[in-house]
Amino acid sequence: MACSKHIGKPYEMVCYSCNQKLVCHECIEKKHIGHKFVELKTSSAMILSGLRKQKKENSDFAEIQRDLKDCQTLKEKEQELAKHARAEIIRRRDLLKRIIDEMAENLLQEQEKLYIKISSTLEEHEREDSEKVQEILQFQSKLAELEKSDDYINVIKTGKKMHLPKYVKHLIPSMMRMTLRPGCAIDREQIRKAFGPVDIDYMNNSYIVHPIQVASVYSVSTVGSLDSNDLFGDIGRMSNITNPTREPSLDLSVMDNDVGRRQVSPVSQVSPQTLDKELQSANGATCGPLNQTTTYV
Repeated sequence: MACSKHIGKPYEMVCYSCNQKLVCHECIEKKHIGHKFVELKTSSAMILSGLRKQKKENSDFAEIQRDLKDCQTLKEKEQELAKHARAEIIRRRDLLKRIIDEMAENLLQEQEKLYIKISSTLEEHEREDSEKVQEILQFQSKLAELEKSDDYINVIKTGKKMHLPKYVKHLIPSMMRMTLRPGCAIDREQIRKAFGPVDIDYMNNSYIVHPIQVASVYSVSTVGSLDSNDLFGDIGRMSNITNPTREPSLDLSVMDNDVGRRQVSPVSQVSPQTLDKELQSANGATCGPLNQTTTYV
């Protein structure tokens, strides 16, 4: 290789006084007088010897290989946990949808039954009133005929048999009906609790130095009870259309019969404060309180 400063002059030595700079014969005579030089072959051997020593003494490569393998293992484990968590969330979402649909259908059927009874009673009242109206019209028509008649004997005979129909006013029926009170506020936190307990934990608490077994960080238990009124608002059954009574609550837990098929272990509910203290103790660090609306149930 030719010198970069002196065209056609090959490198001959390495100047160790100038940070191992390659120099040609002309470089040595002009700018490197009195410097310390080493032959190219000797310098090359010295550099290779130093690199081999670094390779022998350095254990980073093996450590990096182990760390890479651990990262791959962690990634696979976390992917599996995330996949299971998503599947469980979707399963519970579908379950809650089905329960809500069943609740709504039951309410619709019950409301329809109550309305049919009220409607039938009111139609009967309407029919009776219509009949009374016809009877009164007939009475008035016959009376008008008698008033114009000169046949006094007929007026006497017919008039003695005639009577104005009696009418008894219908009272508002004392019957049960269902109404949903306005201003229904959906309690999202209450609905989220229906998903069951959700554990939020530091992932390093689930592993040892070289992971052998990964504990689940997504634990679930049976779905808690949820009142239908929390979803559909206050439902009033009224007597005399003024006296409301509360609808009995519906327990969702009896509808979730496939809990045994879950592949995770149920855990007991803990308060946010208790969980926060346990996390601080496990990690030896002070942690701020976790967001309760998104973490705990």
